[in-house]
Amino acid sequence: MLAASRGFAATYLHIDLDASVSRARTLLVEKVALTEERARLSGPAPADVDPAGRKARVAEIDARLAQIPAIVDGLFHTHAS
Repeated sequence: MLAASRGFAATYLHIDLDASVSRARTLLVEKVALTEERARLSGPAPADVDPAGRKARVAEIDARLAQIPAIVDGLFHTHAS
């Protein structure tokens, strides 16, 4: 299916389908890693961990997780020429 769609995507949609799929996979792996990190940070903190730094990191993770769906979505939409 992907092989048959490459030419159409390149010609009519101006999308490099292979690059888009590769980037989407990378973003999904990043999302899993961030979700796992967030779960670890949301658990009980060791006494030697800075609570403010931990809270800031969770906020950074949440912001990035919120961005990923829009980035993936944008990979598969027509780009203006």
